[in-house]
Amino acid sequence: MRELVYLSEQKLQRMFVASGRGIGTPSADATVGVPGLSVTLTTASSTPAPDGLADATRKLDKVIRFLERNHRPVDFAAPGVRTGHWVSFDLPMGWGMGPEAAEPASDGIALFVGTASADAEGPGSATGLLLCGTAGHFRHRTVTASRPGSDRDAMYQYLADLGAAGDEEDGPETASRADRPPDGTDLDVYVVCSAFDALSGHWPPPQRGRMRGHARVLLTADHPGRETRLVVATPLYVENPPPRLPSRWSRLWRRGHARTGS
Repeated sequence: MRELVYLSEQKLQRMFVASGRGIGTPSADATVGVPGLSVTLTTASSTPAPDGLADATRKLDKVIRFLERNHRPVDFAAPGVRTGHWVSFDLPMGWGMGPEAAEPASDGIALFVGTASADAEGPGSATGLLLCGTAGHFRHRTVTASRPGSDRDAMYQYLADLGAAGDEEDGPETASRADRPPDGTDLDVYVVCSAFDALSGHWPPPQRGRMRGHARVLLTADHPGRETRLVVATPLYVENPPPRLPSRWSRLWRRGHARTGS
């Protein structure tokens, strides 16, 4: 059974229908109230009933196969990743909720931040990943990022708008609104890089845990003077993967299966 941290039921249902294995039925998204002034614990969404979780997991397994067959996701840090691509990720990440956006009906922002190690990509290189989605898609309670002033309000509102643009697609084949050239590309790059830096400081590497999943790229940012290339994406799902076995135990496990023929 998957240990899901975040699941966009809206994306899941759309892609399940697109895969030809389901029928179009409306998905139910939870509504959440997010505190906006300090770091605090809050409930983003109630834990789904076991039967509902099993059904979502079954659909997700099929959608992942559909993605791999039709979109061939690559690692987010791979060269050539650009807006509109589906990517996979598996790295230590910090995660939580941003304060609620300006719109009263907003569920708040789901945020994940991490950086692929330079060793994984090659000498002298690093790629950051910033995921933004809807806080109502969290499966458990989580932590909000503090909001110290109005300058940070604008940053969160921008991320909320960006995530909404990726969430309101008609299907996986439709070009994202974020794919269209923005009026102020330099401003976009500045805002997302500033957001990434602020959130990286809020969730430093020792406080991050390994996460994996699939996401669709909203934009990439290569800002002059920055050592870290940034990929901003909206996730289909994020999960806690099973622990990696030490190489010695992996070899013993494989040998045991080879002897038994299982």
